[in-house]
Amino acid sequence: MEVRDSEIQEEYSGLSINYVWNNENPNASEDSLYCIINRTRYTSHYFLKTDANGVIKSDKTVDNSDLVSDGILFESKYYVKSGEYNIYVIDKPQKGIVLDSLKSFVESVSVSPNNIVLRVCEQNIDDIDILKDEAWEGTSWMSTLNENFPYFYNIDSIRFDFKGNYIIEQGVDAALEFEPFNITQKVVMPFIVSVEDGVNIQKILIEFSGILERRYLTDGKTLVGSGDSGVGRVIISANKIKQEGNDIYYEAVLHTLGLIPNMENDVVANGSGAIFMAIYAEAEGKQKMLRTTKNISKFIKESGGVTYDDKNNVFEITSNKVMLNTGYHFNVTKEQITSDTEDGIQEWEGEGNDFEGEI
Repeated sequence: MEVRDSEIQEEYSGLSINYVWNNENPNASEDSLYCIINRTRYTSHYFLKTDANGVIKSDKTVDNSDLVSDGILFESKYYVKSGEYNIYVIDKPQKGIVLDSLKSFVESVSVSPNNIVLRVCEQNIDDIDILKDEAWEGTSWMSTLNENFPYFYNIDSIRFDFKGNYIIEQGVDAALEFEPFNITQKVVMPFIVSVEDGVNIQKILIEFSGILERRYLTDGKTLVGSGDSGVGRVIISANKIKQEGNDIYYEAVLHTLGLIPNMENDVVANGSGAIFMAIYAEAEGKQKMLRTTKNISKFIKESGGVTYDDKNNVFEITSNKVMLNTGYHFNVTKEQITSDTEDGIQEWEGEGNDFEGEI
């Protein structure tokens, strides 16, 4: 029998972590990630926190190899028993996002990683940041068409990666490399606003309905409850991309766990798959808010970003990048703003720019 010294007890193997960031998700040292580790046979659960460079943070750290045991950090490596593992990394939850069942997973081996759910939290309309500087009418402009839908936090993208059936050999250190990608759905809706000379567009706010509340961590499936439960709405500000003459090009960019259409109707401007738009404009010293509602369900379906299983009442996110090619082109004139009418939107011209109902 060969006899040799071993710095570390051989029943444990040290893990180190490295992240490879692409151009869409640049490395940011102030970011941090969660690492969820599941030993599939003779089940063990581990939970780590790292920074964006893979440096492990743990309060179970020892400075002597004789003290190394299962789940201990020593000399920047995290020690676990050999076996087959499923390993997940995900951004530390931002404000408005919760990892349901994560605590239960850490505390009990009976809880599967498949039980961990990403959930976006509800938000009171009075706490929505982009409305707090609303000096014209406060929040009285808000649509009541989807009043049964709660407001959710407007979240940023969430990065995620996974290694399945990963074998860690006894006494052999493992260097894990992850390439985190966006697990959230990035929805982009371009549109054009043409303005008459003398008209200034100050901002454009858009309310999207059909925002999914929950999504499973380990796949793209999400459950919705009966009625309107499990679905909500968010308010975002459109981004000005460029201006060519009197044509201003905008994009509404939404990061969400999933955006779903109205499965029964592509026309009515309420329910899931509807938007409410408010264009704030100024001309000749007068300000006005032009409002309209649209059903974008057709464009959501055409984007291929989501499928629906009506037998099991399950939506599955099939693409994390969604482009809504609505072709919307709105016209704003000085008369619309300076007139005594409340909105002026009845004067919008062009296919698809008609007003679709009283607010």
